[in-house]
Amino acid sequence: MDFEIFDIKPYQKVLKNELIMCGLMSLKTGFIIRSLLILSFLFTIVLISHETMADTTFIDGDWYIDVNTTLRDGTWEVSGMIMINNSTLTLVDSTLVVNTSSYVKSRIVVNESGHLVARRSTIEGGKFGISIEVRDDTLLENTTVRNMDRIRLEYGIYHEGGDLVLDNCTFSDGMNHVYSSSYLIVRSSTFSSFDGDAVTWYYQQTEVPRRLVIEDTAF
Repeated sequence: MDFEIFDIKPYQKVLKNELIMCGLMSLKTGFIIRSLLILSFLFTIVLISHETMADTTFIDGDWYIDVNTTLRDGTWEVSGMIMINNSTLTLVDSTLVVNTSSYVKSRIVVNESGHLVARRSTIEGGKFGISIEVRDDTLLENTTVRNMDRIRLEYGIYHEGGDLVLDNCTFSDGMNHVYSSSYLIVRSSTFSSFDGDAVTWYYQQTEVPRRLVIEDTAF
C-alpha cells in the first residue's frame, strides 16, 4: 500500500494562527462584556441619582411666567420673586418654595390678566417668608400656605383685583394673613399662628360692588 507523506508544518502554522485569532476574539469578547457591565452599572447609578434629584427643580433668580405653566407632582424652589403676566400658573399636587436672600424678592405677583391656581399643593416661604399679591383671579383649593410674611409686617396675601377663592385651605405663620379689597370667598379653611389679623376686608361705598363670603372657617 502506498502512503502519501504530507508536510504538516503549514497546517501547524494555520492552526496556530487560528488559535491566536480565537484567543484575540475571546479577549475582545471579554473586554466588550466587561465594558457593557461597567456601562450598565454606571447608567444605573445615573438613573438613581436622576430620580433622587428629579423631585426638586431649582430656579435661580426671578421667574417670569409669560405662558400658561403647570407644575405637577414635584417641588420647585425659586431664589427670586415670581411674576405671573398674561398667563396662568397652575400647581397640582406640588410644592412651590420661594426662598430668597431678601424680603423684597419674597413674593408671588399675580398681575392683571394673570392667574394663579393651586390644587392639593403647598406654597411656602423661606427665610424671609412669602407674600402673594393678587391683582386678578386666583384660586387656592385644598392648599397650604405657610411661613407667610412677618418681616415687613404686611399681609401674606394682598388682594386688590379679580376674584380670590380660598377653598379648604390652611394658612399658618405670619403677621397678617389676608387683606382684600375685592371679591373674596373663604370656605372651610383654617388660619393659625398669626400675630395680627387673619382676614381684613376693605370696602368703600363709592367703589364697584364687592362681595365677601366666609363659611365654615376656623381662626
